[in-house]
Parts: sequence; C-alpha cells; structure tokens
Amino acid sequence: MRALAFALLLTVGLACEGCFQSTTLISVNGDGSGTLELTLVFSGAALIQMRQVAPLTGGSSKAFDPFPEEQAKQLAASLGPNVRYVSSTSITTGEGLGRKAVYAFPDVNQLRINEQPPAPGGVTIRSRQLNTEQDIRFVLAPEGGHLLLRILFPQATTAVPAGKGAPPVASPDQIAQIKETFAGARLSIAVKPSGEIVKTSSPWVENGSVTLIDLQFDQLAADEAALAQLRGVRSVEDATIALRGVPGVKISTDREITIEFIPKK
Repeated sequence: MRALAFALLLTVGLACEGCFQSTTLISVNGDGSGTLELTLVFSGAALIQMRQVAPLTGGSSKAFDPFPEEQAKQLAASLGPNVRYVSSTSITTGEGLGRKAVYAFPDVNQLRINEQPPAPGGVTIRSRQLNTEQDIRFVLAPEGGHLLLRILFPQATTAVPAGKGAPPVASPDQIAQIKETFAGARLSIAVKPSGEIVKTSSPWVENGSVTLIDLQFDQLAADEAALAQLRGVRSVEDATIALRGVPGVKISTDREITIEFIPKK
C-alpha cells in the first residue's frame, strides 16, 4: 500500500484514471488467526473508462462489476496459504460500485498483502517510475508475557537510471489534472489486534486499531503548498517530509511497525 500511495504522491499517474477508495482492516487473534476485510469502490471517471473497456473483453457494460464476487474468491489464494474466502457484499451507490470482501486466515505469519488493490475487471493499475517489492508481511511472536506483531513493509524506490538526472517535474497543469482525477480517492490499511494494545511504533491508534497508512487525497489536494513540495520528490522519505503535518495523510517511512498487545482471553 505504501508503494501505491507513494506512486500517487509522486504524481506518476495510474492506467485507470478516476476515483477509487480502498480500505483494508486486518483483525488478529492471540493464536495468530484472524480476518481480513477489503472494501474497494470505484466511481467517476474510473467507472466510465471500465465500462468502455468491458465490451472489448467479452463483458457487458450495463452489468459491469469492477470487483465481481468471482474475483474476490480468487483473491484468497494470493493472500497466503490456507486463506479462506468467507463472504462478500456488493456495494452500489449513486456515486460508485464495488464490493466488501471478508477472508479468514489461520496464521498471520503466512499472510501477505499485495501493495496494490485488486485490478478492476479488464483494467490494469500500474505506476511509472516506481520499482517495488510487492508484499507486506507479518510476524507474530511472544514478547515478555505479551504478543508482539511486526508488520514488515517492502522497500519502495524510484527507478531513475544512473546519469539520467531527477525524475520529470509535474507542471501546474498536471497538478491540477491530478487533483481532478483523484478527487475523493482514499487508500488505507489498519490492523486491529484482539485484546489490549500495550504499545505500538505507529503514532496513529484509534478504537483499538493501528493505522499503517491512510491517504485521503481530497485533504492533500486542498493543501497547495504540500502539492508544490511534492513536485520532483524522488523517494518515500522525501515525500514524507513534504507531507509532514498535512491533514488526511498518514504515512510512515519505517520499514517495520510493531504492535505489542495482551491477547483477549
């Protein structure tokens, strides 16, 4: 997730233009089992583009589903060994289409999360100028009578060839286009251990959940100074410095976040 958020912050663009909201909540029990809830909703220009593509891939534009149940079921295999699809609910509003899917896993140590949300039917989400390992991984182990959950993030680096200089700088017109394209967009991921949180290296804890990343693009877009600082940044660290204190942006540059908790009995 951090790599995809970084791609947005670098203004590198997506193949699928338009608004999308992706939220992931991982609940972890004391024995390492748990559930993962993924909610993915597309709206605006994204739906228009995907409906245009659907007939070309053998689908129907009228009955188009950007995150169909079959795709939700198939996603379980990519989340790790023995991850089981539990259920899903279609989301249909006046502004968007999507799905909330629930998965159960027996061992969080084997859970892995791809940093990009599932690609909608027939449309590939890709970022330019970004080289990433893809999976977030988890390690749960005893710690002084408590449990310690380590969340390990992949490294994200810009792919700037040697001798080629800095990446292209977005123009004011490009910044304005990006603000319009990603209006309403949100990327978030949180972990909720079952029990009492003793301490965590994440600064964002609310209602028993620890936020790993939360990017609400509307709030970012409202800060012209922050957007200006993002022009030409070359790393996660640079972007984080530029975004420090910006409302609606919660991103850590740490490769590891820890949560120590007392499991619920």
